[in-house]
Amino acid sequence: MSFFDRYNALCEARGIKPAADSTTKPLGISRAHVTQWKQHGYVPNAKTLILIADVFNVSIDYLLGRTDDPTDYSKLHTDKIPPISYSASNEDIRTKVLISRYERLRPVDRERVDNLMIGLLAEAGSK
Repeated sequence: MSFFDRYNALCEARGIKPAADSTTKPLGISRAHVTQWKQHGYVPNAKTLILIADVFNVSIDYLLGRTDDPTDYSKLHTDKIPPISYSASNEDIRTKVLISRYERLRPVDRERVDNLMIGLLAEAGSK
Protein backbone atom coordinates (compact mmCIF):
# COMPACT_ATOMS: atom_id res chain seq x y z
CA MET A 1 0.00 0.00 0.00
CA SER A 2 1.47 3.36 -1.05
CA PHE A 3 1.71 6.49 1.09
CA PHE A 4 -1.17 8.01 -0.85
CA ASP A 5 -3.33 4.92 -0.30
CA ARG A 6 -2.79 5.19 3.46
CA TYR A 7 -3.37 8.96 3.47
CA ASN A 8 -6.51 8.56 1.36
CA ALA A 9 -7.88 5.81 3.61
CA LEU A 10 -7.27 7.92 6.73
CA CYS A 11 -9.08 10.86 5.13
CA GLU A 12 -12.00 8.70 4.02
CA ALA A 13 -12.33 7.20 7.50
CA ARG A 14 -12.79 10.73 8.84
CA GLY A 15 -15.11 11.85 6.07
CA ILE A 16 -12.71 14.40 4.60
CA LYS A 17 -11.43 14.80 1.08
CA PRO A 18 -7.66 14.27 0.68
CA ALA A 19 -7.15 17.21 -1.69
CA ALA A 20 -9.70 19.63 -0.23
CA ASP A 21 -8.34 23.03 0.78
CA SER A 22 -9.63 22.47 4.33
CA THR A 23 -7.43 19.36 4.50
CA THR A 24 -4.31 20.56 2.66
CA LYS A 25 -3.93 24.14 3.91
CA PRO A 26 -3.43 23.27 7.61
CA LEU A 27 -0.76 20.79 6.52
CA GLY A 28 1.04 23.47 4.50
CA ILE A 29 0.63 21.57 1.25
CA SER A 30 -1.23 22.14 -2.00
CA ARG A 31 -3.55 20.02 -4.09
CA ALA A 32 -0.61 19.54 -6.45
CA HIS A 33 1.27 17.74 -3.67
CA VAL A 34 -1.62 15.31 -3.22
CA THR A 35 -1.74 14.77 -6.99
CA GLN A 36 1.99 13.97 -7.01
CA TRP A 37 1.50 11.49 -4.17
CA LYS A 38 -1.33 9.82 -6.06
CA GLN A 39 -0.06 9.84 -9.64
CA HIS A 40 3.71 9.59 -9.18
CA GLY A 41 4.06 7.81 -5.85
CA TYR A 42 5.89 10.72 -4.23
CA VAL A 43 6.19 10.87 -0.45
CA PRO A 44 5.97 14.14 1.53
CA ASN A 45 8.91 15.67 3.33
CA ALA A 46 9.62 14.87 6.99
CA LYS A 47 7.86 17.95 8.36
CA THR A 48 4.68 17.13 6.46
CA LEU A 49 4.86 13.46 7.46
CA ILE A 50 5.07 14.49 11.12
CA LEU A 51 2.05 16.78 10.79
CA ILE A 52 -0.01 14.13 9.01
CA ALA A 53 0.95 11.51 11.59
CA ASP A 54 0.01 13.86 14.44
CA VAL A 55 -3.30 14.89 12.88
CA PHE A 56 -4.36 11.31 12.16
CA ASN A 57 -2.75 9.93 15.34
CA VAL A 58 -0.76 7.27 13.48
CA SER A 59 2.92 6.48 13.19
CA ILE A 60 5.10 7.66 10.34
CA ASP A 61 6.06 4.01 9.78
CA TYR A 62 2.39 3.29 9.15
CA LEU A 63 2.11 6.17 6.68
CA LEU A 64 5.18 4.89 4.83
CA GLY A 65 3.92 1.31 4.71
CA ARG A 66 6.63 -0.08 6.98
CA THR A 67 3.95 -1.54 9.27
CA ASP A 68 0.24 -2.23 9.14
CA ASP A 69 -0.13 -1.22 12.79
CA PRO A 70 -1.12 2.47 12.86
CA THR A 71 -0.31 2.89 16.58
CA ASP A 72 2.26 5.57 17.24
CA TYR A 73 4.15 3.86 20.04
CA SER A 74 6.51 6.80 20.47
CA LYS A 75 3.62 8.74 21.98
CA LEU A 76 2.78 6.20 24.63
CA HIS A 77 5.36 7.85 26.90
CA THR A 78 4.85 11.59 27.26
CA ASP A 79 8.56 12.22 27.78
CA LYS A 80 9.14 11.20 24.14
CA ILE A 81 6.53 13.55 22.66
CA PRO A 82 8.19 16.50 20.94
CA PRO A 83 6.92 19.97 21.76
CA ILE A 84 4.39 21.54 19.42
CA SER A 85 5.96 24.21 17.24
CA TYR A 86 3.38 25.00 14.60
CA SER A 87 2.85 28.45 13.18
CA ALA A 88 -0.26 30.50 13.89
CA SER A 89 -1.57 29.56 10.45
CA ASN A 90 -1.76 25.94 11.60
CA GLU A 91 -3.92 26.51 14.68
CA ASP A 92 -6.37 23.76 13.65
CA ILE A 93 -3.57 21.19 13.56
CA ARG A 94 -2.10 22.47 16.82
CA THR A 95 -5.49 22.18 18.50
CA LYS A 96 -6.03 18.63 17.19
CA VAL A 97 -2.58 17.57 18.36
CA LEU A 98 -3.14 19.05 21.83
CA ILE A 99 -6.53 17.35 22.16
CA SER A 100 -5.08 14.06 20.97
CA ARG A 101 -2.30 14.28 23.52
CA TYR A 102 -4.72 15.26 26.30
CA GLU A 103 -6.96 12.28 25.50
CA ARG A 104 -4.03 9.89 25.96
CA LEU A 105 -3.34 11.09 29.50
CA ARG A 106 -4.34 9.13 32.57
CA PRO A 107 -7.33 10.64 34.44
CA VAL A 108 -5.08 11.88 37.26
CA ASP A 109 -2.82 13.65 34.74
CA ARG A 110 -5.82 15.18 32.96
CA GLU A 111 -6.89 16.64 36.29
CA ARG A 112 -3.42 18.14 36.74
CA VAL A 113 -3.57 19.70 33.27
CA ASP A 114 -7.07 21.05 33.98
CA ASN A 115 -5.90 22.61 37.25
CA LEU A 116 -2.85 24.11 35.58
CA MET A 117 -5.00 25.64 32.86
CA ILE A 118 -7.46 27.04 35.42
CA GLY A 119 -4.55 28.64 37.28
CA LEU A 120 -3.02 30.09 34.12
CA LEU A 121 -6.36 31.48 32.95
CA ALA A 122 -7.02 33.02 36.37
CA GLU A 123 -3.55 34.58 36.31
CA ALA A 124 -4.04 35.90 32.78
CA GLY A 125 -7.41 37.39 33.75
CA SER A 126 -5.92 39.25 36.71
CA LYS A 127 -3.42 41.17 34.58
